Amino acid sequence: SAAEWGIPCMQRSETAIYYEIKSNCKQTIKYKDIKDKISFETNSCKLREKEEYCLLIKDKTLSKIFFFGDSYTQNPYMENNYNYLKFLSKILRSNGKQFLDINYGLSGYSLNQNVYNLKNKLEKHSLAEQDLVIFQFLANDIYDINQHPPHPIKKYLNYSYIFRAANFVRRKVLYPNNQLSLRSQIINDYQKEASKFILNDKLCELSEYVAEKKINLIFLYLPYMEMRTDWHGEKENIFVENLVLQNAKECDISNILSLTNEFKKYDFNELILSTQNHHLNKT
Repeated sequence: SAAEWGIPCMQRSETAIYYEIKSNCKQTIKYKDIKDKISFETNSCKLREKEEYCLLIKDKTLSKIFFFGDSYTQNPYMENNYNYLKFLSKILRSNGKQFLDINYGLSGYSLNQNVYNLKNKLEKHSLAEQDLVIFQFLANDIYDINQHPPHPIKKYLNYSYIFRAANFVRRKVLYPNNQLSLRSQIINDYQKEASKFILNDKLCELSEYVAEKKINLIFLYLPYMEMRTDWHGEKENIFVENLVLQNAKECDISNILSLTNEFKKYDFNELILSTQNHHLNKT
């Protein structure tokens, strides 16, 4: 989805994350196959929030939840108040718990980028004992710029509006049968020793960092919706999920939350934005 439609308010970064969100940016986007236009606005501290967040995030008396992940967490395809972070905050408030949600997710970020981003961002914050960090993982997050996909186009180009047309053609060549060919590619890559090494190496790096800093981490695994058009054909997805969760446990990540079975309680089409964009629906 991001390869076809781009990321709003994005700029190149010379660091290991390759690209990041601009500060003080405002765009209105009409995404393909999504009915309504989306407003995307960032503040001076590069969050898709009101400017007051830049002050609130420094308030040590406020309990905070820091979110890291890919487009499922950032979700630029809907208004910010429909993001799952906002719903979680409402649920917590209804139960008498006040948390400030800080969304550091960014579309297309790999496991490597997310671990780097987490370490970089949290070094700038003095976390309190009650603060939480939620690290969201999706099946395609093992990829980085030197892997396939998106080789040979670097990610800061791959997720740029300028290259939207070229990426659309490239995606159709790589995945002519869309979900089925993409599913096959993902499964094949997870069976490679290089991918297994990346998975274990970065998850252990994440675990060691949060243990050293005494950070309350929740590892959130979400089923890869793009690998399917319904809930059938579970074998391949279970293989990936089991491999990821096994590596997380081996790296001593204790708080693991998988929502695959919870998602299955709902009709598949109730959860996605559209038949072409399988990101989570605001409903």
